[in-house]
Amino acid sequence: MKDINSIKKELLKERGTENFHLALKELDPEDSRKVVESLNPNEIFIKVNHRTAEEDYICEYIDYLWDLSKKAFWRHVYIALDEDIGILWGDDMLYFEKMCSNLIPKKILYKHIDLVASKKLDSSNPYKQDLEAVGCVLRAQKKNFNRWKTIKKYVKANYTNHEDLLKEIKTLTKTKCSYHFGD
Repeated sequence: MKDINSIKKELLKERGTENFHLALKELDPEDSRKVVESLNPNEIFIKVNHRTAEEDYICEYIDYLWDLSKKAFWRHVYIALDEDIGILWGDDMLYFEKMCSNLIPKKILYKHIDLVASKKLDSSNPYKQDLEAVGCVLRAQKKNFNRWKTIKKYVKANYTNHEDLLKEIKTLTKTKCSYHFGD
């Protein structure tokens, strides 16, 4: 029997996330879990951010990780929330639905705040849709999981313009989510 590193090396030869995902599904679930948990940040970046014509498959792959390994799921989501590339959009946004319906790790919550603060997703930007999606997650975390104090504490500790940023986040969280993954 092959060790996990050999299996991983073989799987990483797969072109595109769809083939990687399909190959993972053919393995024993425990081996698949070990493979995805052993991926380094660069390997994850390639799987979730090399998106050309793969967005739907990548969303399916990330969703598959939810039942396989929460640890791997959150690592992939964190890396997919890339301010330079924009948010991963697909026909099925179950990973965003999970961020709206579950208490997310602080690191993921902070990444959403950082995306708002980066101004790369502001309303004049072509990524306006991304800002709205980030707002849906922040709204759900505030409303459903009482995370406003955590949000405020992080913003005040990390941003000199904390009053403006908190005002912007407050506006985002007051806006009803217009996507099916929000409330």
